[in-house]
This record gives sequence, structure tokens and C-alpha cells, in this order.
Amino acid sequence: MCLSRAGVAVVAALVGAPCMQTGHAQAVKSGQQVHKEVCGVCHNDGLAKAPKLSDKKAWEPLISEGQAVLTAHGWV
Repeated sequence: MCLSRAGVAVVAALVGAPCMQTGHAQAVKSGQQVHKEVCGVCHNDGLAKAPKLSDKKAWEPLISEGQAVLTAHGWV
């Protein structure tokens, strides 16, 4: 799945927002690091009905929405 140009712009703006607010550059993190430090907070234990990483059935309807929408859910 690919993000549209608009989706890339939104994600880039959101990811870059903390840098702009503090004026400090941030090191690029791997997907595994981001999941462990951010996503895993909810997805490891299913907090707030977040689907667990290994629950394929719970992810199917979310994945069908597309990458941009799925990523936006993470920010909300």
C-alpha cells in the first residue's frame, strides 16, 4: 500500500511537528523502534480497542481502508 502525495505530506508534517516546536533535530528511527516506543503502547495490550499486532482478523477491515487512513487513525 502506498500513501498518496497528500497522505505523505500529512504524515511528514505530523512527524516533523515535534522538531519544529522544539527546534531540535531528531534522529531517524526504525519502524521497529517507532512501534516499540509509540504504537506498542496501545497495540501490545489492546488498549483503547487497538488491535494487537498478531491479530490478523482485527486488522483486516483497517487495512482495507488504505495506508493514509490507517496512519491517520494512529495520530487520532
